Amino acid sequence: MTNIYIEEMRDTLALKNYASGTQALYIKAVEKLEAYYQRPPEQLTEKEVHTYLLYLLKDRQLAPNTCNVIVHALSFFYSLIEKNQGSVIKLPCQRTAKKLPDVLSQEEVQHIIKSTTNLKHRTMIIVTYGAGL
Repeated sequence: MTNIYIEEMRDTLALKNYASGTQALYIKAVEKLEAYYQRPPEQLTEKEVHTYLLYLLKDRQLAPNTCNVIVHALSFFYSLIEKNQGSVIKLPCQRTAKKLPDVLSQEEVQHIIKSTTNLKHRTMIIVTYGAGL
């Protein structure tokens, strides 16, 4: 894709010291949007971008966190266009489910404590468990 906005996006991501993996993900997200519509992303309407996000969620069944990365990438891209053209595209983030930590049963804890015969190691395990670590 030879697009002046993509080049500006690359430069801005580098200047803001984004990780190289994040830079690659952001560029790929914009390229995939362009491939989906077969048009430059700066020509797309807000409704078309929302339709693309719905496609990712419903048809491709991407996880909410993955969609949020794409939303942030597209928001970053469109913020560059907004700065240059004045077009405003607002993109919603997905709610993500909060995972509860796995809790060991009393039997599992007892098994771990009894699995060592070294007093020092056993004390470390008991202290670690007792502190909630």
